Amino acid sequence: MSTNAERLQSALTIALADEKFMGNNDKVSKAIEALTPKSTVSAVLKRLQGNALRDFLEKKDTGHSGYNDLARPEKIKAYVHDKFKTYMEDPKTSKEAIKLFNDAYQLPVAPKGIADNTEQQEAA
Repeated sequence: MSTNAERLQSALTIALADEKFMGNNDKVSKAIEALTPKSTVSAVLKRLQGNALRDFLEKKDTGHSGYNDLARPEKIKAYVHDKFKTYMEDPKTSKEAIKLFNDAYQLPVAPKGIADNTEQQEAA
């Protein structure tokens, strides 16, 4: 076993035995994220999402028209789409890129009960 593999195995053994670490969902999630191999396309999408959020917050803070909390999901989605569309159009990456984008930006679904309420009101 290589030195890096031994070091990683040792660190994982210690982390798995540490109840305080294992009880902290945030730390465990970050460790899983760090240790999970990612494709280049998914790494680009994640980076663009961070850039989109930063861009949105900067524009909101400086008072750009249309940049408010209600517009946040659409502005971020539009930013990511504009920058990510080359991956979605490239024959080598399009299938993965389109799936990642659609998974990340699904249509919002109304909470159960709200749609039911509307249908009941319309029926009355």
